[in-house]
Amino acid sequence: MEFSWSREEAARFLAQQPVVHLAGSLEDGRPVLKTVHGVVVDGVLCFHSAPKGEKTSLLGRPVVACAEEVVAVVPSTFFDPERACPATTYYRSVQVHGELEEITDPHRKARALQGLMEKLQPEGGYTPIEATHPHYRAPVRGLLIAGVSLARMEGKAKLAQNRKPEEIRGLLASLWRRGEEGDPRAIELLREANPEAPVPEFLQAPAGASLHPWLPEALSGEAAALLEGAYWNDLFSAEEVRRAQPGSGAWVGARDERGALIATARAISDGSKIAWIYDVCVAERWRGKGLGRAVVRLLLEHPRVRHARRVFLGTRDAQGLYAGLGFLPRAALPPRPYSSTEMVLVRGLAALIRGEFQVKCSCFLEHRGEGKGLRGGAPAGLGHLRRVEARLGRALEHGVEPSQLEGGPGGQAPVDLGAEGGAEPHLFVELAQGRLLQGFVGLDAAGHRGPVAGGRPTGGAPDQQGAAVTPPENHRDRQGEHVDRLA
Repeated sequence: MEFSWSREEAARFLAQQPVVHLAGSLEDGRPVLKTVHGVVVDGVLCFHSAPKGEKTSLLGRPVVACAEEVVAVVPSTFFDPERACPATTYYRSVQVHGELEEITDPHRKARALQGLMEKLQPEGGYTPIEATHPHYRAPVRGLLIAGVSLARMEGKAKLAQNRKPEEIRGLLASLWRRGEEGDPRAIELLREANPEAPVPEFLQAPAGASLHPWLPEALSGEAAALLEGAYWNDLFSAEEVRRAQPGSGAWVGARDERGALIATARAISDGSKIAWIYDVCVAERWRGKGLGRAVVRLLLEHPRVRHARRVFLGTRDAQGLYAGLGFLPRAALPPRPYSSTEMVLVRGLAALIRGEFQVKCSCFLEHRGEGKGLRGGAPAGLGHLRRVEARLGRALEHGVEPSQLEGGPGGQAPVDLGAEGGAEPHLFVELAQGRLLQGFVGLDAAGHRGPVAGGRPTGGAPDQQGAAVTPPENHRDRQGEHVDRLA
């Protein structure tokens, strides 16, 4: 068959589908069509049901189970300026033909039910299903488990394999120009099915590399490894970085000839007003070859980003790269006719500051010397600093401004968060007011008061650029903040 799949490809596709359609006929000839949650166990497509109902009437009768996915609906104009005939749909599908049989062995039934749970609830959170477990003996006995063998399974992927190489190249370019939801993924599936097709202009890459306008979630771990140690991700765990990649509206990258991810970039965008670019990274051995520029250009042309009026990013040392793509420093924009204050909601702020606190403590002790005196001769032991850390965390959790812990003006009583075993109050205030934790709990780099932990504002300096939009992630290097003015 022209578009046929191998059994392995068909089985893999079938296993990934959330539901399958089951069709058959009753003894009197009436057709039956049902949608069920299916799972492949021991070479059989299985589903569960109540012991009575219309599905049970199909037992012992021939059935067809199928699953399908529409990849892209293509208009005729992609191939011909006048004729309607070339309009088509690209899709992937699998059909399984056979007799529907009841599975009665309790252990096979339990394996099918466990397979369904692993598919529908992969995060776990339940006791595994076993036929002899007290939780499941009755349900396993009472539920109907039916299945159809995969012996007669056919897979089909209609992905332009019948088109000439130049036609496929034009098709990819047309999908990219159209930019509908799902088109970047469709481009990848079409390229995979037609590896001999020439590369369209928008995907041209340095020799030995290939650009990709859509990346599967399975590559998010490779992206996180590529981004390991990036200075801008100092506040985020590797798992948070990994989840951020497929969670973005636009995620593009590059792979080498072996398929390894060698560059990545992502963006968050509303598709109209604003887009923010994050996590642009190129493998070290590929730097200096123009790959970073190619990846960013592809991201800027992505359907989720191309219409954004302003595209923002932050950089410490790549200003030249981005300037060559049209970016300019944010400070170069004309001021807005109003002032505004940048604000940020930091989830888990206490944990964030504690992490930064450990670094600051090390620097503090190195500067003043372990065991040497602080003001008033108090010892500078690490234990004292740890007690300060605990007190600071409690202040954050209670939404208390750190300066209140020593008492307010006019003899105002200090806020009591409980005894902290002798933590030095002057050291605590020195830390909390930002001299050692600058920019995290109330002071910016210029010494202006800003919002404190817990959300109680204490003044705040207006944003000098009057920006009305705040990046959804913490950018600490404001001097390196750039904007691509696309308007």
